[in-house]
Amino acid sequence: MKIKKSILVETIKKVLKEADFDASKFPFPKADTSGDYAKYVAQAGKPEKDGGDPDDDKVTSAKKEDLSADKLKPSQQEIKLDQALGMAVSMAGKLPGPFKDGPGGDLGAVISKDGYIMDGHHRWAASIFTAGPQIKLGGHVIDMPGEELVKVLALMGDAFHPGERKKPSPHNIMNATTDDVNNFINKFVTDGIGEFVDAETAKRVLEEKYGSVEKAKAHFVSQLKHIQIAPPEWAESRDKMPVLEPDQQEPEKVAKAMAAGQVDIYKPYADAPGEKEQAPGNRGEAKKIKINKENLTRMVRESLEKVTSTINEKYYHISDATYDDGTLAEDVEFWDDVLEEAEYQGRKVTLNKPMQGDVKKSKVYVKNKKGNVVKVNFGDPNMKIKKSNPEARKNFRARHNCADKMKKGDKTKAGYWSCKAW
Repeated sequence: MKIKKSILVETIKKVLKEADFDASKFPFPKADTSGDYAKYVAQAGKPEKDGGDPDDDKVTSAKKEDLSADKLKPSQQEIKLDQALGMAVSMAGKLPGPFKDGPGGDLGAVISKDGYIMDGHHRWAASIFTAGPQIKLGGHVIDMPGEELVKVLALMGDAFHPGERKKPSPHNIMNATTDDVNNFINKFVTDGIGEFVDAETAKRVLEEKYGSVEKAKAHFVSQLKHIQIAPPEWAESRDKMPVLEPDQQEPEKVAKAMAAGQVDIYKPYADAPGEKEQAPGNRGEAKKIKINKENLTRMVRESLEKVTSTINEKYYHISDATYDDGTLAEDVEFWDDVLEEAEYQGRKVTLNKPMQGDVKKSKVYVKNKKGNVVKVNFGDPNMKIKKSNPEARKNFRARHNCADKMKKGDKTKAGYWSCKAW
C-alpha cells in the first residue's frame, strides 16, 4: 500500500490532537452565566497563557458556499415548526427582509467537519421546505467533530452573551405531522405570519409559488421527511444549545479565533483564574507517545478506519496491502501526489487516491487542466499486480512504456496510474 507522507503526518497529528481534547474543560450543557470563564478560555490558547506550542490550539476552518442541504444534519433535538414554515413562506416570496434572496445561501452558521449544523437550523429547514433537499447552503466549516465542537461553541457563545439560550418550542419539527403543517399554513393565510407578513401576502405568495394554498401544503408536507433526521445522541434540547448571532458576525469571529489558536481547546490547558497551582502532571500537559513502528501502525490504522467508516467508497487500507503471493507488505511507500477533498457529481471525493474500481480494477479522481474533477478508470480486473516479481514488473513497465508515462505525469490518463501501481 502506498500512502502520501504528508497525509500520514497529518493523520498522526489529528490522532494526537483528538486525544488531547478534555471535555471536562467545557461545561456544556451547563451555561456560563457570568461569562468570566468563557472569556478567559476564548483567549487562553496563546502560548503565554497555556505554556504550549503556538499551533497546538489551531483548528482550521473554511467558508463554504456550496453545501447541499441534504448533506447537513441537525445537532439539536428541537427545531420550531412554525418558525421554519414562516421563514419558508418569506423565502418563497422573496419578501423584504433577511430572506429577500430566497432559499439557500449563507446560513450564517458554524458546521462541524462531520456535517452537523451548530446553529442556523431554522434557515436550513426553511430552505428545504421551500426548494427541496438539494438546495445549496453556506457556512463556516470547522475541522472538529460535532460532539466536541458543540462544547466549544457553547462556551464561546457565553463569552459573547453569558448564559443566553433560546426558548424551547412546543411545536417541534422532529415529531411534526401532516396535520401540524397544514394547521400552521391555514393559520398563516388567516392571521398572517408574526408582525411582518400579513395573511393576504402569505396567501398570495403560496398561490404564486405553488399554484394554490392546498398545493403549497402538499409541497411542505413532502419535504418534512428530509428535515426529520434523528439528532445525534449527544444533542441537547434547544434551551441548552449554543447561541451565536450571525447579525453580529459571531460565527465568523469564532472561526477566526479558533483558526488563530486563540481559544484554549486542546492540552496543555491554562490555569483558569482562581484555580490552585497544580503539579505539571495534573495540568493536562500534552501526553508523550513513543513513536515506534507498533504505535505508528496502530495510530494510522485507527484513524484511517475512523475516516473510511463514514465513506461509501472502498479505499485500500494498510492492512490490505499484500504482494501477489499473499505476503504482507510491511513497508509503507510514500506518494508525492497532493491529496485533497473535492466534489464529483455532487458528492465529496478525495483526489489522487486510487481505490477499488467499479468499471475497471481501480479508479481515481483527479483534476484536469481546466480544473474539473474527472474519474480515471484503470487496470484489468482479472489481472494481478505482480509488483513483487522483478521480472514481471520489468516486462509490464517496458511493455507499457511506463518511463515515458511517468515522466509526462498526466494523471488524467489510465496509463499513468497503471504504471504507478506497478
